[in-house]
Amino acid sequence: MNSAMTLKAVATRPATRSRVRVDNDARCFFLERENAYLTQNNARLRLQMKDLEASALSWIRLYEAALDRAKAAAAECARHRAAGCSSGAAVQLNDHLIEGVG
Repeated sequence: MNSAMTLKAVATRPATRSRVRVDNDARCFFLERENAYLTQNNARLRLQMKDLEASALSWIRLYEAALDRAKAAAAECARHRAAGCSSGAAVQLNDHLIEGVG
């Protein structure tokens, strides 16, 4: 047996004379099979981690872009409120919107 054995490989234990030898061979067989399984599982998990990291970075960029847009909209609203309070433009704008809706 070697460490490159995969789960798909068919492995058989060689016939031996002593009971101790069989137990050691069996232990080695199961440990190599477990090692092959863990190696495959580790590779699969690493691929999933890379995919999740890329997805997380995309969501972070989307969140930051939405946050920037929300901040810009809030600043625009504040600017309109400040301009409207001094000139009465906000009242005219609201009257125009009400007329347009009705």
